[in-house]
Amino acid sequence: MVPPVEPVELLDVLHAAADAVAEALSREVSWKGTGAKDGQHEADLVAEEAACRVLGEAGLRVVSEESGWWAATSGLLCDDAAAGAGPLGSGGASESGGLVAVVDPVDGSTNASRGVPWWSTSLCVMDEDGPLVGLVAAHPLSVRWTAVRGRGASRDGVPISVSGCDTPTEAVCAMVGLPRARTPWRQVRCLGAASVDLCMVAQGSVDVFVDYTGGTLAPWDYLAGALICVEAGGTVADLYGRELWVSDPEARRAPVAASSEVLCKAARESVRV
Repeated sequence: MVPPVEPVELLDVLHAAADAVAEALSREVSWKGTGAKDGQHEADLVAEEAACRVLGEAGLRVVSEESGWWAATSGLLCDDAAAGAGPLGSGGASESGGLVAVVDPVDGSTNASRGVPWWSTSLCVMDEDGPLVGLVAAHPLSVRWTAVRGRGASRDGVPISVSGCDTPTEAVCAMVGLPRARTPWRQVRCLGAASVDLCMVAQGSVDVFVDYTGGTLAPWDYLAGALICVEAGGTVADLYGRELWVSDPEARRAPVAASSEVLCKAARESVRV
């Protein structure tokens, strides 16, 4: 099947995938660990199956946190060679071109497994120029954030923008990991789902997001939220200057998203103390 090429059509597919996850998880599911991967729950695989089936049927190649590449033609898990995709480079396009959906079926699955209502399904479609469309569905909050490259970002269809804060000592920071020294921020939050945290920056609820782990976030953790931040007027970068728009499932980055260049610079300085 030829994948949809219009961004609105792609967003419809992402909404359908998020709907499928919500429906699958509304049934009785187990949050018991699988034992296959650290932090992976049986419910993560249920969510992955639901999302990837929808995306694959739409003709998209898919790379997912839980199992890697998903063959669009068969709906079966496979390696990157069998998928005809290959590792994705800095621009997000595979060697054979086309669109790739990067999926975290349950971002914040530890929160979900323990009844903490701060988790999401994070979906981003990449083309040869990087992130094209993104959706973060915070199921417990019944909220969805979306963005299309060059067309702005929204929460439940209402346009959003970053706070505009450019004073570190007045900024509220969402973070993953722990900083090595005192930070410049007025207050901090450590909530456990990077995709939702990034959307908090996009809608102006917090002013900056920083990964203080040294770079443990995978593309599926941050791509959709980062695109939403950019389209909401924010500044997004890797703390160590690496290319952020990658889809290689082996890549790990340390994203910072901020309402201003000043806060982005302050974040970078705070990890160098």
